Amino acid sequence: MNLKTTVRVRPHVPHDIEYTQWQKDGMPCPSTAGEWTAGTISATISKVNSYSSLSIGEISFPFGQILGPASTQRDVFLHCGRPLVAQLFSGLNGCLFAYGQTGSGKTHSMLGPQGGQSRSELSGVIPQVAHEIFTRAKEEENQVQMELGLASATYSQFQVRVSYIETYQSKVYDLLREEDQSFWKNEIVLSKRTGNEESESAGQLQFKGPNTTGCLPVSCSNIIVTSESALMHVIARGSQRRHTLSTGVHDSSSRSHALLTIELEHRWRTPLEHVATEGEMSAKGKESFGGADSPMQQRKTYLQLVDLAGSEDTNRAHSGSVDEAGCAINHGLLVLGRVVRALAKNESHVPFRESALTRLLQRSLEGNCSSHLLACVSPASLDQAESIRTLRFATVANQVWKRARVKNCCWLVLYEEMKLMT
Repeated sequence: MNLKTTVRVRPHVPHDIEYTQWQKDGMPCPSTAGEWTAGTISATISKVNSYSSLSIGEISFPFGQILGPASTQRDVFLHCGRPLVAQLFSGLNGCLFAYGQTGSGKTHSMLGPQGGQSRSELSGVIPQVAHEIFTRAKEEENQVQMELGLASATYSQFQVRVSYIETYQSKVYDLLREEDQSFWKNEIVLSKRTGNEESESAGQLQFKGPNTTGCLPVSCSNIIVTSESALMHVIARGSQRRHTLSTGVHDSSSRSHALLTIELEHRWRTPLEHVATEGEMSAKGKESFGGADSPMQQRKTYLQLVDLAGSEDTNRAHSGSVDEAGCAINHGLLVLGRVVRALAKNESHVPFRESALTRLLQRSLEGNCSSHLLACVSPASLDQAESIRTLRFATVANQVWKRARVKNCCWLVLYEEMKLMT
């Protein structure tokens, strides 16, 4: 499957030159087939062959899905978030990352206003994903209980864990760690060594998983949450610690790349009477196929939701002064562009280790994971150059081919059975 790409064009905002005319003319509706124009951007959407194109000036970009300025937060979730949640429950890892310049609507699309703390029609992808995960888990457990007439926990259990990290000035920080109130002591140092011999005793990074292409550092917090509200509380707490700054482009510009990882663990038993033949049941008796005595299976999947800091023009954002965080942001995005191009061309060497960001995204970009890019662009004429860069990046990303596979379950040996084996 290809790395899927969705383009979202934000509406005009007060600091855009075209804002007054935009209010007078009204917003075009992107939900129907046809053509619409927003500032410097024009789009042609076809419902017949699913082919859509978006143009800036004389440059045209073909995409499978384009969401215009009148698109809602729900539209974004239905196209980008819900399919990944469905795959998560089917045993497929997922990743959604928002890419675009500063002020293009990435954080708004991912979280919504107030960091997504209160659910509303403006809630972003992350709050809606949280709701969808716990709703689906409850529905599946209720379905088991209805079919078997027994306590669902006996046959099917879900556990959700969450981790939240950021890369700020090319360093990795844990946004959820509470052991030390000094934020700067929460740095996770990336090791330059390869292989499984990495040791955290020296403050080096070791990834979770069977090898170092795991998506999480071992030392980062991994908190169990039991409800949608608990998950959003943890996310809000981490978001408050994320680095932001008022710039010439945006009042609250993200100064770091944030990576939220939701891990779903499913443990279940298959009642043997559902898989036994009639001959076996008549020969041994139905009671011999009790579900509670059947071995338990386990499967872990993860969904990584990434809000990338926006690329920016130093002259516009900081009046030409050098900003260390901005330089680090642009460097991480530059390396990400190299990585995506290398993957699209199927090159033998992919420079994942040239930045902390790409190393953390390695498993999601090249591993067993279904990935989706949300490219956010501005319709303002002043942002035309950055919008073109974003669309070029999205075009290359759409050429990345991935072989994502459903994860097989593993069998768990129960503690009581282990005692009998010893």
